[in-house]
Amino acid sequence: MPLAAVPRYLGQDFSQASSGLRFGLYLPIWTDRWNKNDAAARDAWRQVTRLSAGEGEVMEAINQRFDALASTLPDSSRLRLEAVSTAPFTTGLGNEHPLENGFAFLFPYGIPYLAGSGVKGVLRRAAQELARGDWGEDTPWFGLDRPSFTLKSRNLSLSVIDVLFGREPAAGDGEHVRGALDFWDVVPLIEGNSLLVEIMTPHQSHYYQDGEPPHECADPIPIPFLTLAPGARFVFRLRCHTAHLARLTREPRPDAPSLLAVDGEGKARWQALLEVAFAHAFDWLGFGAKTSVGYGAMQRDPAAEAKHYAQEQATREAARKQAEIESLSPQRQRIQAFIDYAEKELARSPRPKSKIGQPDYQEAQKLAKDALAPEWSPEDRAAARQAIETYLPRLADISLKDIRKKLELDKLAPPTQQ
Repeated sequence: MPLAAVPRYLGQDFSQASSGLRFGLYLPIWTDRWNKNDAAARDAWRQVTRLSAGEGEVMEAINQRFDALASTLPDSSRLRLEAVSTAPFTTGLGNEHPLENGFAFLFPYGIPYLAGSGVKGVLRRAAQELARGDWGEDTPWFGLDRPSFTLKSRNLSLSVIDVLFGREPAAGDGEHVRGALDFWDVVPLIEGNSLLVEIMTPHQSHYYQDGEPPHECADPIPIPFLTLAPGARFVFRLRCHTAHLARLTREPRPDAPSLLAVDGEGKARWQALLEVAFAHAFDWLGFGAKTSVGYGAMQRDPAAEAKHYAQEQATREAARKQAEIESLSPQRQRIQAFIDYAEKELARSPRPKSKIGQPDYQEAQKLAKDALAPEWSPEDRAAARQAIETYLPRLADISLKDIRKKLELDKLAPPTQQ
């Protein structure tokens, strides 16, 4: 029986471990046979592909943490794009593994991920192809691989690609320049509760491994490898160090573009360029491994992006409003709490007016009673009265005259009015 190569006291039930641990440390493939055990390998693949109960929650939590961190950055120094895979996705196949093909897992969580360095490589290649004009000249990247800026302190000429992605000098040249962009790791959100196993079938293993002349008489050898099924959601996040970008572009050539310039929609030039590069990568390059045979293709999801930014804006507005409330005195906070309650109730549709004695009337009655406390100033009492007179007639089936009489609002009036 195949076992995992772990101490005996750990047992052999690792169903609750992450898929990365079950694919690595806890792989149940080892037997006392020296040669490959196909039955053990098939069973191991079945155990590895099934996601454990909490892995989906971990992926969601990490993405929420990334979004919370990114939301602290200014809008002009970050970029966030969402995409859905339209083909299987795989990465990390070159990692050594007993089942011949590895996979990239993010530890200590043990979940699939796409390294930020891989994202940067794909985007750099997309920018280079567009800048050379390989896909035509009607693109904002065209010509941006030529020198546009001068770094006088080091006597270097930099292109826009160098400024954004970093300068990669030729062999023997030690003049490296750090780019202005940071590419974050991507943790995909997987459809369903399992990974997917794909098969590659090389037909010339005798040529590649044994050095024999290639011929068509050999049997193909099926080699399985892990992938994510189409439909997985990827969130790409970039950060631009705008201060560093400003330093690198301080000495522009006459025809150099301004990467920090903002258009009428509030989008910086570097953000617009990266969106074009992403669109090219989604359609023609792909992310991860085996992109030359169609793996890693994706499609941008603008609707999901708009939904996220709407939620982020709502969260910011709620935080701003909460900060304003906390800056108020306790009396004004009490009045604002009544106003918030009233506006929330009025937003309900349809909403019939309540009667005397029901919650809306009781909330106003409590505020009127609280406002009579000694620590309330005449101005605060007047503000409480105004809030009650403004909202209660819209909430309850009661006239303004009856409100003033039943709640004794005259006691809250300024002394001159009394």
